[in-house]
Amino acid sequence: MPKKPDIKATALALIDLMCNKRDFANGATYLSPNMEQYQDDKPALQGSEAFLANFKTMLTELAPESHVDVLDAVCEGNKVWVYVRISGLPGGMVKEGVDMTVWSDEGTLISLRNFQRVLETGKAA
Repeated sequence: MPKKPDIKATALALIDLMCNKRDFANGATYLSPNMEQYQDDKPALQGSEAFLANFKTMLTELAPESHVDVLDAVCEGNKVWVYVRISGLPGGMVKEGVDMTVWSDEGTLISLRNFQRVLETGKAA
């Protein structure tokens, strides 16, 4: 019987690859082709290609200096919740967020729901 992946370690690796290293090619290998993303009140993204395109735009054009620090992570079954702090956002904004993820038995991301709140607004415009 194949060993089940450590999905907590997988979730943390994906965050580092995508958010900090901007290694979208390797990050894509962690995604289920039919994955779904839900963020705050934005429309859902369906499929890994839509997710990757959105993520690339966000991290290379809208917030190229951003960095994510993992503050805590909890795993139960095939679910991992990760509590993060996001710095380096435009205007010096700092946010915290919770990423609630569901993973397949093979270790690919099926669903991501994340919620963010602003901690610091940064410099006034």
